[in-house]
Amino acid sequence: MTKCATCGKDEDCRPYGRNGAWICFRCAMATPESKLTAATQFKGQLDACGGTAIIGEETGPRPYAERAKAVN
Repeated sequence: MTKCATCGKDEDCRPYGRNGAWICFRCAMATPESKLTAATQFKGQLDACGGTAIIGEETGPRPYAERAKAVN
């Protein structure tokens, strides 16, 4: 668990807040602005994975292993 940068609660957080701050789902979905920020942060991380990603991990999307091997 990580403390949410917005509400301060010890929650399951992801790096989808402003400037990649760790925030909980409730805070990420609290306002239209926070939803847009979370979507933008997620998309940026997903794009950085190179098109094929594994999602659902605490640190955000990561490159699919086979893709990572091909790049290296």
